[in-house]
Amino acid sequence: MRRLFLLPVVLVAIGCGPRVNHSAIDRSIQEYDAGQWTIARLWARRAHAQDESGDASAWMLGLCEYRLGHRDEAAVWFTQAAQSDDPKIRADGLAMLEQMRASPPSSEPMASPVARSARFTLQFGAYRDQMNAAAAVEALTAELASTGLAAPRLSKDRDSVGRAIYLVQAGAFATRNAADARRQRGDLPRCIVTPRS
Repeated sequence: MRRLFLLPVVLVAIGCGPRVNHSAIDRSIQEYDAGQWTIARLWARRAHAQDESGDASAWMLGLCEYRLGHRDEAAVWFTQAAQSDDPKIRADGLAMLEQMRASPPSSEPMASPVARSARFTLQFGAYRDQMNAAAAVEALTAELASTGLAAPRLSKDRDSVGRAIYLVQAGAFATRNAADARRQRGDLPRCIVTPRS
């Protein structure tokens, strides 16, 4: 009897337990809640393209665009959500359109709480293609899960000639020394310390 009880515990502990297959809209919500609005937008676009979640993907795209400071794009998505057959999505879309009318536009995208306090991060890669960077973030998420480091995020920057590059970064540190000490523990994939972008 005791062996039968231990078998499910052992199987779950070694990764043989049931796997949860999250939909694209679920992943978008998860990333949005973590302050990763660019990644959330990628997942919401995927959900919208697959038509998997109806108007919920339009609502999420509106939220992501709004947080990223793209008010015109946000208004398009919120307008679509405001025409939804789902009463909650319709009400949320209308409320955001009203909020946007009532508040003046800002030239700066909204910063997540982590971004306001930390000056350095660990960078695991830089990509020219946004989808390749998003795939790297997804692969790195599983690899970092056991390290205690925050989930990786995608940041957009410009290279020396002005072309867009997408940086895969994780962790938030107040000082370069703190970031370097974390990097040197030896339990992370190859990375560099860099100022947060």
